[in-house]
Amino acid sequence: MKFLNLNIEDLFDGNWLSGLEEIFRDHLWKNSPVIYVTKVASVVDIGGRVPVNPKDKEGVVVRIGGTANFSQDLRTLELEANQLRNRVPCPPDYKRTSAEYRFRRKNFLSDWCGFRLITLPERLDGEGMMQHHDLAFSPISLEEDSFDPPGIDHIPRRDFLADFLLSLVVPACATAVLLSALVCVMCCHHEEDIPSVQLEQHSSIERATNTLRQMASRRNLSSAASSRVHSRAGSPLDSSLPRPSRQATLKLRAVPPPPYSTAEVDV
Repeated sequence: MKFLNLNIEDLFDGNWLSGLEEIFRDHLWKNSPVIYVTKVASVVDIGGRVPVNPKDKEGVVVRIGGTANFSQDLRTLELEANQLRNRVPCPPDYKRTSAEYRFRRKNFLSDWCGFRLITLPERLDGEGMMQHHDLAFSPISLEEDSFDPPGIDHIPRRDFLADFLLSLVVPACATAVLLSALVCVMCCHHEEDIPSVQLEQHSSIERATNTLRQMASRRNLSSAASSRVHSRAGSPLDSSLPRPSRQATLKLRAVPPPPYSTAEVDV
């Protein structure tokens, strides 16, 4: 069975288990002389979901065992629960059965979708007759706490000193090897002197490069100046004016002499 209003620690606090056994012993399983709890587990531990609200209970699953066959009341209760399980999903609001009020009186909120009857496997004897397993049943004692935890002296101890030293020595050795290799490379490996012939070739190439750059810059300046002169000579303002001819220029330069006066002629 599944109960929604309890946690697994609540079930062992007080008279919850004894009250649950009383319901089966007095009402549902009267033909069984012995009623006992065989399993108690949290709903979360068997695959259920944790409640969204932290204040809600997780729920518990309880198995009740007995030494006799199932009573008619239990079989009728299973038929009622099967009608609820056939509806997928199982209805969360309507989970009432004929035995609901008996559990409500003991403050048990039952989830009848999780109610099932589990029988032990049977075997055939040599004559082909059905034979039940002869198992020794022992109820759980709830009157005294017989749990004896182990002492601290019996708990095995482990020395972590070797692990601690190993975690320090190995990285330190690797770091020392890498640093030694780096120091040897930097201090012991010197660069060879460059020969004078190679230096002279390098300087001559550099001088030739500078000379070519200067000549190219001068050529660019001269071409820019000549382009400016050509642009001024071929401007549209000069080409629109008429050019004077050579004869007109000579006529302007030859000024005629002044005329003789009459007084000079009479003399």
